Amino acid sequence: MIEKLIAFSVKNRFLVLMTTLFLILGSVWAMKNTPLDALPDLSPPQVIVQITWKGQSPEIIEDQGTYPLVSQFLAIANIETVRGFSTYENRLIYIIFKEGTDLYWGRTRVLEQLASIQSQLPASMEVELGPDASGVGWAYEYALTSKTKTLSELRTIQDYYYKYALMGVDGVSEVATIGGFVPTYQVTINNDALVQYNLSIKDVTRTLRENNNDTGGRIVIQNGFEWMVQAKGYLKNLDEIAKLVVTTKNGVPLTLGDIGRVEMVPAARRGMADLNGEGEVVGGIVMVRYGEDVYAAINRIKEKMKELKVDDVDVVTTYDRSELIEASVETLQHTLIEESVIVVIIIGLFLMYFRSTLIMFIVLPLTIALPFLLMKLFGIGSNIMSLGGIAIAIGAMVDASIVMIENAHKSIHKEEAKKGAPLDNAERIAVIVKSSQLVGRPIFFALALVVVSFLPIFALNGQKGLLFSPLAFTKTFAMTAGALLSVTLVPVLMIFFVRGHIIPESKNPLNRFFIWLYHPLLTYGLKLKY
Repeated sequence: MIEKLIAFSVKNRFLVLMTTLFLILGSVWAMKNTPLDALPDLSPPQVIVQITWKGQSPEIIEDQGTYPLVSQFLAIANIETVRGFSTYENRLIYIIFKEGTDLYWGRTRVLEQLASIQSQLPASMEVELGPDASGVGWAYEYALTSKTKTLSELRTIQDYYYKYALMGVDGVSEVATIGGFVPTYQVTINNDALVQYNLSIKDVTRTLRENNNDTGGRIVIQNGFEWMVQAKGYLKNLDEIAKLVVTTKNGVPLTLGDIGRVEMVPAARRGMADLNGEGEVVGGIVMVRYGEDVYAAINRIKEKMKELKVDDVDVVTTYDRSELIEASVETLQHTLIEESVIVVIIIGLFLMYFRSTLIMFIVLPLTIALPFLLMKLFGIGSNIMSLGGIAIAIGAMVDASIVMIENAHKSIHKEEAKKGAPLDNAERIAVIVKSSQLVGRPIFFALALVVVSFLPIFALNGQKGLLFSPLAFTKTFAMTAGALLSVTLVPVLMIFFVRGHIIPESKNPLNRFFIWLYHPLLTYGLKLKY
């Protein structure tokens, strides 16, 4: 079969070259569009459900919220485990799905279960899904600083300007805010006034709730125009809150300002954000959506940040994963280039034939590029593990091409020695085809055995499989590409490049030295049969 494939490739040289050209174009496209990250995502498919119940202890939330929800979630298919963590007023439930489960399928099933149990939960309990991000979705972080604005003002700018602007960036799942003060309106009631006027806290809360709403009326038509009737009732400032009427005593309205104090204060907080020990700041954490190209998403985030400008507010980038991605990819790129140059130099020194070296100049970059096309087709991203698989395979994947070229050199020398004259073009092509068929099958299956040796890695599951499978995939892709190119493209390239005078192996000083060094060792080893 391999012999027929070699003969077919040589006979249909134009077809092989055009196929190679299309593969090169596809590989270039794949390299530009393959997702980039520093490390593979090791987190399993998971959905986070957050419970918020103001003023309640972890025990109450556990009994009335967590237990019924977890019992309901356990009925979902493909569940690996469900676990939760409780704090004051908050509870997080982690629903871990089995490996290979589609995250958005899992989120849909969780929403279905939430809808069916929502009526059984306390009315004041808030239940919501977490962001559709993975465990490594934390990709970008920034801090807002200012010499003229307070932490409360910075928090407002972050919550209502930067957060919503970044949420509109393609690939962003969530923007979390840390630090600063959340401004709130607070009414401090005088208890003596409540007793004096026979009022309760419920009267105050009812007044606030009923007087903070716009009411719509009907349409009034006058002179051919429609006029919408509306009662404007939304509270806009502290003075309007203080003038709300709670009750009437002896025909005199009693307002909130008469029985209490209305003021704007920061909400109670349980943490803070500090930048380099220089003082408090307000920060934002940008989470990238599950399965998104992290590097491309971060670039879009940084472009958006350049557009967002607020007077007297400085934006300090505190974490940018694109720097780690660029450093990781650059390190592997240097390694691949250095290995490629060394391989070509060694081949040139041993063959002492520039045209044969050109074959490796063509085959080696193509062998490195083709795995990217397969990575794109199989949905494997570029990271330090997947690119590492190509790096460790670079030596072995060109072995077949080297053996093919060297055997062609020896076969041409042998036929020229028999004929006593240089071979014509037809004889040269016949010799190249025959020499390639002679070693084609052994070297093809030798590389196939290396590929088979990596098959146990594909049996790994969990985090081990997520970590090492990209390396196994790319090494398999590289070895497969090297084996196929050695029996298709390399014989065709040898027909074009291996011609003219070829220096015999016996006249190469480097080859003579190593033969002189190796011959006595081989002879001595053959004598020691047992």
